[in-house]
Amino acid sequence: MLKNIAGAAALALLIASPAAAQSCAQNFKSSGVPLLTGLTYSTWAVFPKVAPAKALDNVGRALSAEGIDVVSVNKKAGVLIATQDGANSGRPQTIRVIARKTGSATRVDLEFHVQPGQFSTESALRTHICAVVNAAGR
Repeated sequence: MLKNIAGAAALALLIASPAAAQSCAQNFKSSGVPLLTGLTYSTWAVFPKVAPAKALDNVGRALSAEGIDVVSVNKKAGVLIATQDGANSGRPQTIRVIARKTGSATRVDLEFHVQPGQFSTESALRTHICAVVNAAGR
């Protein structure tokens, strides 16, 4: 009985923790005015027991699998930069990923910048962006 109470208390504490309670999709935000200004889509997630360098490696592989060019990776700074020209317009979109240690976990932040006049449906972007962010935890 005491084990069950302790387990339930630990689970409640874990659920109440802001990092554990929020997912990539819940943290997803966008800013800018479609077709008039550049747009920025951003999100973050926390991955327990994953080193920042490993998270960047995993994200880099996920981006490459999507056909996105990883331009630079600085593991010491915890930064990955990638670009994509999905419309072949000569106006690339930029992706910046930051992985930083937070306690025994790593927080991964992703920003996806699109230029004025470019847009996509937010739900489709959320799905793809979160797939890339969640790859950090593999």
